[in-house]
Amino acid sequence: MRYTWEVEADLIRCRSDQGVLFSDTQVHWSEGVQRLLDLDEARARRWVESVLGAASASFPECDALERIAALRHGTRAAFGLVEDGDMRLPERYVPFLILGRKVDRRWVLGVGDEPGVEVIGPADIEHGVLVDRATRQACRPPTYSEAYFEGGAAGYGYGTYSAQAGWRMEKARRYASRLSAVARFLERPTGPGTRLLDVGAGYGFFRVAASELGWSHDGQDVSEFAARAGQSLFGLRTFVGSLHEFAAQAAERYDIVTLFDSLEHSDDPQSLLSAVAGLLRPGGLAVVRTPNIRALEFEVFGRYYHSLKLEHLHYFSPASLCHVFERAGLLPKFLTTESHLLAGFLGSHLSSLRQQLRGSDLFAVASKP
Repeated sequence: MRYTWEVEADLIRCRSDQGVLFSDTQVHWSEGVQRLLDLDEARARRWVESVLGAASASFPECDALERIAALRHGTRAAFGLVEDGDMRLPERYVPFLILGRKVDRRWVLGVGDEPGVEVIGPADIEHGVLVDRATRQACRPPTYSEAYFEGGAAGYGYGTYSAQAGWRMEKARRYASRLSAVARFLERPTGPGTRLLDVGAGYGFFRVAASELGWSHDGQDVSEFAARAGQSLFGLRTFVGSLHEFAAQAAERYDIVTLFDSLEHSDDPQSLLSAVAGLLRPGGLAVVRTPNIRALEFEVFGRYYHSLKLEHLHYFSPASLCHVFERAGLLPKFLTTESHLLAGFLGSHLSSLRQQLRGSDLFAVASKP
């Protein structure tokens, strides 16, 4: 089949004589698809064409299940992916406990091109933890140095984080707007005077967005480099150290504590969320965004799913995130998923994906009793 690519205003499309087969925004195409999959323009287009060619019928006429099947087959063909084979959990892991539950499932064997790790966990709460296959122990956090944020190494860190500043700022403003809307829905309206703590604050983009809404804010991060970057870019002071160390010296309590793309980096998420609960005022909100192990992207890409990383130590599902909230003394109040990487293929079917909680990332809010 002959494919024609069009770039028009903020849109990029792939069409054939069947009509428009794929459509995405230019920003999402570059900052989502190409950046997360580490693809140049030509390879990204070849991947799209491989998926479209794997469809059992005209792609515009395919239902959601047919499109997902095409995504699986076309992606495996484009990237040369193979199935992991025997996914039964070896008996040596039987005594292993995660979040108080016995491990009885292997989610994925290997992460990307690294065969020495795997993700295992309890099937009943659909949770995964990254383990070293040789030692049979949970992996430890890496060092979040300059190389992690600006090193540009494939499969590790953020690439060149500072070069993504415009998109990161726009994303932070979207999160702030969404958080305000959810807080109103939960009858905890925000406004000037709202006190926020951003855990894993990084360079401080979300704190800037919070300032624009009139919120007062503090930040915590384990990375001295990220804290220095926030000081240089925005004049922000960030506490460098663990959240437990921050809590030991904190003089006030907060209305909101955010953990955007940070909970999965913790080797003890229950302890981390317990510290969050201690920092919240009664009725305060803990807000988490973290990759979703039930995501369609995980099914499509397997061990090459872009959120499977050596620095991501825990992988949550809707069930396991609510489970760990409750174990930490927090009450789950709101949970949804986002689905962005495959948006150009799925179109209107994205809404059903969100309803099934199979989007790429979890966005959840819990409150302190």
